[in-house]
Amino acid sequence: MSREIFSFFQKMYWLFFRKCDIIDINEQSIKFLLKMTILIDCVSNNDKEGAVFVAENGKIKSGEKRPPIGSWPLKLRQVPISSPSFNGCELVIAADCAAFAHGSFAEFTRGRTLVIGCTKFDGIDYTEKLTRIFSRNAVGSVHVVRMEAPCCGGLVMTVRRAIELSGKEIPMEVSVISTDGRVNR
Repeated sequence: MSREIFSFFQKMYWLFFRKCDIIDINEQSIKFLLKMTILIDCVSNNDKEGAVFVAENGKIKSGEKRPPIGSWPLKLRQVPISSPSFNGCELVIAADCAAFAHGSFAEFTRGRTLVIGCTKFDGIDYTEKLTRIFSRNAVGSVHVVRMEAPCCGGLVMTVRRAIELSGKEIPMEVSVISTDGRVNR
């Protein structure tokens, strides 16, 4: 699959994702979001046949395994402070743009609870919310997935501060994704 087609899918997904903050989340929009996620995954893995099948049929080919979304909503500003999905979980806190820069982003999320946010463009200081999440739930570990862009450093600092303020000792790992998709841990 060409870089142009992948870029096109990224832009479509991002446009839809931004609209999620404006429109009501309903079954149809969730199905569309999942379909776009699968399409991007197929394109990023050079699975042209899989991408065409998903686009034409709206579902995954029989026998294929794609990781399910473990919790909803994903946006940190929309996530409830107490949730069964946080108890005993390995929590992945990812920058909004990280999934688009790394073709196999699902490797970070399999079997884990995912929340996403952007400390620069969301216009919210997430320290208090994350502190409350860590304080009220039995989060087992935190994995921050950020971009190499300087603005993503704020996400790491916010998570570290929230863990500290929660009074809990929660192990934290950070992965940095470069603009060309490489992962540095």
